[in-house]
Amino acid sequence: MVRVLHVNRSMHRGGIETFVMNLYRTIDRSEIQFDFLLNQLDDDYKDEIERLGGHIYIIPPRSKGFYKYYRNLDSFFEENAHRYNAIHLHASSLSLISPLYYAKKYGINNRIIHSHSSNQSGALHYVLHNVNKLYIRILATDFFACSDSSKEWMYKYTGRMDSVKIINNGIIANDFRYNESVRTRIRHLLNIKVDECVLGLVANLIAVKNHKFLIDIFEEFQLIVPNSKLIIIGDGKLRVQIEEKIKELGLSIKVLCLGKRSDIPELLQAMDAFVMPSLWEGLPLSLVEAQAAGLPVFCSDTISSMSKVTENYYSLSLSCSAKEWAKFIAKTLIGFIREDMVFKIISSGFDIRTSAQYLAEIYRNNLD
Repeated sequence: MVRVLHVNRSMHRGGIETFVMNLYRTIDRSEIQFDFLLNQLDDDYKDEIERLGGHIYIIPPRSKGFYKYYRNLDSFFEENAHRYNAIHLHASSLSLISPLYYAKKYGINNRIIHSHSSNQSGALHYVLHNVNKLYIRILATDFFACSDSSKEWMYKYTGRMDSVKIINNGIIANDFRYNESVRTRIRHLLNIKVDECVLGLVANLIAVKNHKFLIDIFEEFQLIVPNSKLIIIGDGKLRVQIEEKIKELGLSIKVLCLGKRSDIPELLQAMDAFVMPSLWEGLPLSLVEAQAAGLPVFCSDTISSMSKVTENYYSLSLSCSAKEWAKFIAKTLIGFIREDMVFKIISSGFDIRTSAQYLAEIYRNNLD
């Protein structure tokens, strides 16, 4: 049995976490098993992880105290490193790579760093990110990125650019196949009329996702297409601010804030377009899911062009006004015919089975 320790801040319903769970559900668990080292325990996937045979370990984050964090990290690896053939660290920056240091110290031979973003906010994070570029080449044995931009961000000036493997953010493609009857049922449950045009976004409610600009776009869009609604799926620290802005603009009746949901494939069926004006991204899993559901997607040009899997993909500049975004979306949707795009997703290498097969081979490397 190959046992892999996945290290992440948490396992809530975010893009990184959903990718890891897709991988866990798909990989041959009679040969490879996952455990999780986290900084906080979320209920979103806890029961499923344990049902699939995984263990969850919690270490308080570095923000709760440097000494306590590093002491707990050292103790964990001293006691448990012998259990693991590989460590897989998921990261948005190099500001915290200590788990790789302790994994190496206590003899885990296969040490993976996986870049999931193309930028990072916060001066301290940025400084640590650049300082740790000096050490990552020594601490990690394998270097992953979800896109060209996340590769550039994480590994430029590390001397390891040529060693980086691009790992597609695979999804369970068939779950998102367009289904008219599901669309009708979900719209009925959400009290959305048959002829209403629905824009949507699935993303954590954090600054980088740029929800406030999304709301500005919708405010302009509903002036062009009065019979329209906006669905916002996700939760986060900016939820109150976002809901206040919706209320201030008088859009409460037209904007549905659904919070965290587990039925994303069904909710995507109810939409007519997916709008993601993020400030930056690695390669958003939700963007791949939206394309698999046959939706036209409209996203900021800060997102890697590797996100384009279907022809229904449109990039717009964040320097354009909300009105310009709204006009372009409205014009593009005229006469749009939704089609089954699952084959396109699979043939482009974004089905999780492809990612799982590739990663399984890497996990088996350097076995004792």
